[in-house]
Amino acid sequence: MDEPKKLRRPRTGRMLSGVCAGIADFFGLDPTLVRVIYVLATVFTVFSGVIIYFILLLVIPEEEKPVPQVKGQEMGRGLRGWTRMFPWGSL
Repeated sequence: MDEPKKLRRPRTGRMLSGVCAGIADFFGLDPTLVRVIYVLATVFTVFSGVIIYFILLLVIPEEEKPVPQVKGQEMGRGLRGWTRMFPWGSL
């Protein structure tokens, strides 16, 4: 069973912050079409689309960043595992 689509701002294929690309992906449309419709709507509504864009930027969450799994380099328990997170190693 497919899980339901969620409205997210993608990390790839975006021009500014991914609002139009996320809306296009959610509805299965071409991102360029959504961008053109957004620009026309913004111009004809005396630029109130800019305010709507910033509201959507705050409301729509960004797509989750995939966590890379490197074989043999899992995080250990305790303080030693934390020191591998930093480039300077253990102190």
